[in-house]
Amino acid sequence: MKNRIQQFKLSRVSYLALFLSLVVSLAFLKTYKWDGDNGNNKKSVISGDGIGYYAYLPAIFIDKNLHDLPQDPVYTNEVKTRIVNKFFSGTSLLISPFFAVAHTAARVFSYDLDGYSPPFQFMVAIASIFYLFLGLFCISKLLVLFKISDLNSAIVIFIILFGTNLFYYSVFACSMSHVYSFSMISCFALAIKKLLTTHHLKYLYLSAFLLGIIILIRPTNGIVLLLIPALSGTQTEFRELILVLIKRWYHTIFSLLILLLVVSIQLFIWHEQTGNFFLWSYSNEGFNFLNPQLLNVLFSFRKGLFIYTPLALISLLGLTVIFKKSKFQFYSILFFLFAATYIISCWWNWYYADSFGLRAFIDFYSIICLLLGILLENTFHRFKRNLLLLVLMVFLSLNMLQSYQYYYRIMHYHSMNAEKYWSIFLRTSNSYRNVLGGNMDIEPYSKKPKKLIYSTLNDFESEYSRWNNGNIIIKDDRLFNTGRKWTKYGLYSGNEFGTTLVIQDDSLFYNSRKIFVEASLRRLEPENNSSSKVLFVIDIRNNKNENQHYQRFRINDTPDQKKCTWRTYNYSFEIPELKSSDDKISIYLWNIEHQHFLIDDFQLKFYRLY
Repeated sequence: MKNRIQQFKLSRVSYLALFLSLVVSLAFLKTYKWDGDNGNNKKSVISGDGIGYYAYLPAIFIDKNLHDLPQDPVYTNEVKTRIVNKFFSGTSLLISPFFAVAHTAARVFSYDLDGYSPPFQFMVAIASIFYLFLGLFCISKLLVLFKISDLNSAIVIFIILFGTNLFYYSVFACSMSHVYSFSMISCFALAIKKLLTTHHLKYLYLSAFLLGIIILIRPTNGIVLLLIPALSGTQTEFRELILVLIKRWYHTIFSLLILLLVVSIQLFIWHEQTGNFFLWSYSNEGFNFLNPQLLNVLFSFRKGLFIYTPLALISLLGLTVIFKKSKFQFYSILFFLFAATYIISCWWNWYYADSFGLRAFIDFYSIICLLLGILLENTFHRFKRNLLLLVLMVFLSLNMLQSYQYYYRIMHYHSMNAEKYWSIFLRTSNSYRNVLGGNMDIEPYSKKPKKLIYSTLNDFESEYSRWNNGNIIIKDDRLFNTGRKWTKYGLYSGNEFGTTLVIQDDSLFYNSRKIFVEASLRRLEPENNSSSKVLFVIDIRNNKNENQHYQRFRINDTPDQKKCTWRTYNYSFEIPELKSSDDKISIYLWNIEHQHFLIDDFQLKFYRLY
């Protein structure tokens, strides 16, 4: 058996690549403002969905109450009349040792013991980089077992970190789950490969424990079980493992108990929150298995994997090498890639909301590392190898530039498309920051079709119910040969908010769980970019004028170089359930800098989601 085991040591080159990755990652910690203030282009470490993933720690160890959850419905759901954290607890479990250090530091240095003061923010960032380094380290070990040379292994480490969005979600989105999933799946792949080559039972137990953690972070990632045949060099190697598991069935059962013990952590949390061990915490979300968005998740300019992480496409060339060596491994890897892509593409929000690229794929980047390593190891011709390295470095540079664009909001965080992509391609100057606009949400998950409950069109030909045109002059001017009326903003108006739709005291709205809105308008600029900073605003307030929901975005998708031309814009967005009939919905354009432009045919359609 010993002859089958590869040397399990890394070279100095691999360690150097890991060290440089660690140093560069740590260097970016200065981009954060540790007190959580979002000013000065800096942001809190614990932010976005990370608030939900992290919320278990302060709830358990500080408040000692699992019912003390973030109030924002983005992070919670109501299940059987009880509020639950919709995110799973695995990320918090991995962060918990760092949370303990932060708690001690906060006591010693007299910071707030609320779980969000600077020591806690800092240690979450350290946790992210630790698990990033652990994942890269395990990948290095895995490549050794696949007989990838030291130099090629070092190149893969460097490429996967700086050439993909793994870097962004490890350094700039530390509290999100992706780097933790990436790390655990990389560890799992290494443990499985060692189990396949040695049959040592310690790797069986370790694999079961890691699989439990992986599921506890994101249940759908349990699909990594399909990596077992994919990591087998041959069908014989896989068959031998199956025979060992059958022969030593009592060890197999024990490993399953380890898996169930880890996963049961979430079950006990749910029981504490709701009284039930089993539930679906994403009660208002789900999968559309009969409508997978395969082309979108791979090729869409909105978030497509191959558009924003082209190195993933290059890595597929490694399959041509594997096909020649082992048909079994080729089809196993192909099946795993298809299955993972299919599941990701079936989530109702296939682009995964605000994100840099298709972030759901980050969890599985260990397989991309393996394919890149095999490709580099088997590209011998000098010209082909140099060409491959050149392409990899070009895509690496593109990723780092786009990471910069996303961080500084040159790239739109939500609604990218081809027009927007090419308008900011390779652009880095400050003048391109926050210039992209528009908003195109897809319909939220629902098992029943949406129902139109209200539609309104303000064409400015007359006064309409619920529309307040403010002080904006409505003028019958044939200058642009329309023969129609429109509303004019800017030059003759002292009201920067202009035309406003107000909805209040309507049971159709406050009895609806969620409302999906489709909006459109026509806009004309007398001068280039004369509506470039105008915002579309959705504002919901209660009878005490307290804000319940606020959303805004630029009305122009991109800066417009054409003047005196009518252009139609379409938008879509959600508004939450109104808590009272007294809640007031206001929808308007905010001409924040009193720019001069014309608007016509302002239309909104409201749909109830069942």
